[in-house]
Amino acid sequence: MTNQEENTWGEFPRYHQDEGFQKLWRTHSDSVNIALLIRWQPVNQTGSLLKTDLFDGAVSDGLSSWLNSQAKKVFYIDTSLEVHQMAQCHHSHLQTIRTDVRCLPFSQGSFDGIISNSTLNHFKSLDEILTSLRELYRMLRPGGQMILTLDHLANPILLYGIGYLSVCSNI
Repeated sequence: MTNQEENTWGEFPRYHQDEGFQKLWRTHSDSVNIALLIRWQPVNQTGSLLKTDLFDGAVSDGLSSWLNSQAKKVFYIDTSLEVHQMAQCHHSHLQTIRTDVRCLPFSQGSFDGIISNSTLNHFKSLDEILTSLRELYRMLRPGGQMILTLDHLANPILLYGIGYLSVCSNI
């Protein structure tokens, strides 16, 4: 990620901290994401989870309370220093690591589950998305589960159509 991209994403959370509509939108978004996780996540508590993108925790209650109730250990990652600092202000208990999802500092098979909501939306090319998916897959223990959402229309997979998903399934 370039310094300009990092600065843009680092400044973005401050805009979303404002009261009113942004707060209402974050509350809605968090509740939708938690409902999806409840539906998709296995019933049993898991050993370790990796949560990509700290944005939700930086600007709202986010998913951390629910995720922490589902796993013995949860690691939260993001590339932006400012997002990390804001998330730590809201949730001092979070185990956060400043890193890029394309090159993670964990051993292969480190996690029982990975929650990656709206992280891959930040990438501008299919190659970056595939690199990220390979790296996330490398992090999963055998039999682990990854829950991934893509919901930004600028994302190449969404922009160019569902046909690219067949490419992703071959990684």
